[in-house]
Amino acid sequence: MKRTIICILVATMLFLTGCSYTQTGIDALLQPPKLSKQQDEIFTALGISGKKELKLKYPRKGDYKSAFVIKNIDDEPTEEAIVFYEDTTATEFPMRIVALDQNKGRWEKANQVGENASEVEKVSFISSDEKIYIIIGFTSLSKTEKFVRVYCYQNKQFQSVGEPLRCNSYEVFDMNGEGEDEVITMTMKKSDQEIQSITATVHKISVNGLVSVSETPMDPNTTDFDNLYKGKINPTTPALYVDGRKGTTKVTTEILVMNKGKLENLIYNAKSPKKSLIQKTERTVGSYCEDINDDGVYEIPRVVPALGFENTEKHQTLSFIDWYNYEKGELVPFKKSYVDYKLGYLYIIPPEWLKKVTLSYSSNDNEVFFYEYNSDNPNENTKLASIKVMEKTEYLKDTEGVINNEYHILKENGQLIYLYQLYPNSSELALSKQSFEKGFVLL
Repeated sequence: MKRTIICILVATMLFLTGCSYTQTGIDALLQPPKLSKQQDEIFTALGISGKKELKLKYPRKGDYKSAFVIKNIDDEPTEEAIVFYEDTTATEFPMRIVALDQNKGRWEKANQVGENASEVEKVSFISSDEKIYIIIGFTSLSKTEKFVRVYCYQNKQFQSVGEPLRCNSYEVFDMNGEGEDEVITMTMKKSDQEIQSITATVHKISVNGLVSVSETPMDPNTTDFDNLYKGKINPTTPALYVDGRKGTTKVTTEILVMNKGKLENLIYNAKSPKKSLIQKTERTVGSYCEDINDDGVYEIPRVVPALGFENTEKHQTLSFIDWYNYEKGELVPFKKSYVDYKLGYLYIIPPEWLKKVTLSYSSNDNEVFFYEYNSDNPNENTKLASIKVMEKTEYLKDTEGVINNEYHILKENGQLIYLYQLYPNSSELALSKQSFEKGFVLL
């Protein structure tokens, strides 16, 4: 469930430090990492060092997020390197994809292809028929759509396989559980900029490129796709979870599975839209699917106000998230949690606290408090526990042990440290350290 989102990391740093960063400061945080020795050798072999018009391009998503992808992509025993960079002066094919081979331990430029693209979306590999196919997704120069290109690398040459596949989002995933990945695309059909229909399609890889196998309609009210998750709906059935944007404020989730060789949408019913579950998945932007117990089954969130906040202004409301699983045509409640996306954690509410606990939050201390809710007199709620997030450097400055004496460590994650405190009281809802700790999950 680890999620690398640079925007969250930057927001966290700003939130914790309280600094007012200039744009230059943020740009500095977003600078690509320093090249390793191997990458530096490859960069030198490219012959582009010092040319300011040539910029390395880093894939935005997927398992390979480096501008340098090292992998054996042919029938030789040694690894090859694939490098992505942009020629900002080029009017055509500014995106360059370069292959480098190894010769007696030295990197040598072998072949280069160009694409009319502004970004590299994702890099994937599919092994089929004793060949390794390179699946690369790009964002078009107009930045209005994406396209997927399939390559093979043989005899030190990139070979394009079939025609590019244009879409709005895609994933590479073994949808039917047969051991070989497919390419699943989501494609919008528009008329006068209005969306008429959206289709999800499963494509098999072949020597002729990507071949459509099956397709199914998706919710036409979706305007963009935020996240795609490779998971399952039960121990034996693979599933692709799709978080789709509706306008600027709403998100819904659809679930795609293969059923007897046919692609099926478990959430949106195109023949009877009123019978769809799609409205039951609708929530505000920012709350996305999570596999909160790491079993491969993703949960769909629904934001609900904490006790006592049902009638407060939206910006003043503290909330829990109810998580749902898909089971036999229904969305079934699974767990309730408190989630802090900005600080990268969630806390699963223990069963004995359900419908009995509420929240308060201290933004100055990055600390959430859990209370036993007193409906007769909310001002007399009993404090049960709290979770506090600090920068590790600040925590280490506590030489007098004030924090150590009051708090226990839950987790450490990079420069952040997560602490908790249990408050002594006679409430039946009081938890032991062991019981409280098992509910904490890093995002």
